[in-house]
Amino acid sequence: MTTKTATGTTCKRSRWRFAQAMLVVAGAAATGLAAFPALSASASPAHAKPATAPLAIPRASQALAQSAAADDHSHSISSLPVRVIHITSGREGATITIRGHWRMARLSRPPMRLVAPHTLRPASPHSTVQATSPFWSGYVDTGHNVAFRYVAANFTAPSVNCTASPLGTAGSEAGGSVGLDFWSNSDAAAVGYGEGCDSFGPYPFVWYQVCEPSCTGQAFYGVNPGDALNGGVYYNSSARQYQLTLTDLTQTSTGFSVDASGAGPNSSAEVVTYAPAGGPVAGTNLSDFGAIGYLNAAVTSRDGVRGNLASNSLWNSNNVTMTNSATGDKLATAGPLQGGTAFLDTWNAPY
Repeated sequence: MTTKTATGTTCKRSRWRFAQAMLVVAGAAATGLAAFPALSASASPAHAKPATAPLAIPRASQALAQSAAADDHSHSISSLPVRVIHITSGREGATITIRGHWRMARLSRPPMRLVAPHTLRPASPHSTVQATSPFWSGYVDTGHNVAFRYVAANFTAPSVNCTASPLGTAGSEAGGSVGLDFWSNSDAAAVGYGEGCDSFGPYPFVWYQVCEPSCTGQAFYGVNPGDALNGGVYYNSSARQYQLTLTDLTQTSTGFSVDASGAGPNSSAEVVTYAPAGGPVAGTNLSDFGAIGYLNAAVTSRDGVRGNLASNSLWNSNNVTMTNSATGDKLATAGPLQGGTAFLDTWNAPY
């Protein structure tokens, strides 16, 4: 096993602290939980509330997950109210399509604070690298001189236990994310779910972020803890454009999609649990999320080679443990991969 440490990139925001992790939509066929016996609700820490059960895809939603497998990025959903909004930030712009009744959240997002990461190249191909991060726990694929064009996963929106989550100076938060880049550079394209705690109680939201190089991003309210989520990030190199989607399968495919210009290196693909705004060292503690089950993870290289989170001839799999960068204490840990597509991520400590 090779060891690696990455400090990554952080971003601050006001009421909902903007996530730097990233992840999302299924690209593999819908798979029942029976295939993953390790992903059981009983895996919650003894001191935490009952774990969030891993995602059991509703029968009515399996066709949607199957259609996403065709290659990566297209959803066709009708019969929901649709709003189309264009936003800009500096020279960057994005077109957002919102399906259903989710509400856009007001956002105050200062410039990102970049922290140079320290990484070690794996000793040999096909190996799993053990890694640490102050704000990620999960799996990150990094290429052997290869770029990625797609990453996806299903997960259940966790219900954080604010009572058991001491607030930092900027509150506490936790969530799941899928995305490209951000592991070893300041570029990023991601979607995710977060739930924060402050003096008013918990507040769940979903979000997207694209930084190529300046950032656009938006959060949305209306998602509920326990909802089954399906999302993905796809890069169209010909159009130099990212296509990001997040779909709430519990809310009859309510969700959003984003088309945003960009041309990042796409040197990593992530399915992770995150602590935002730099984590506890920066004042945001990790909320007690119990456990999050991720499954149907899919990864595709820019040349069209399909795989998952497991190592292969083109990329290495990094098992990332979230740690307090000041004390070294473990905050969240990712369990072993099941078939390269599923794992359970477990909360350990708030800071």
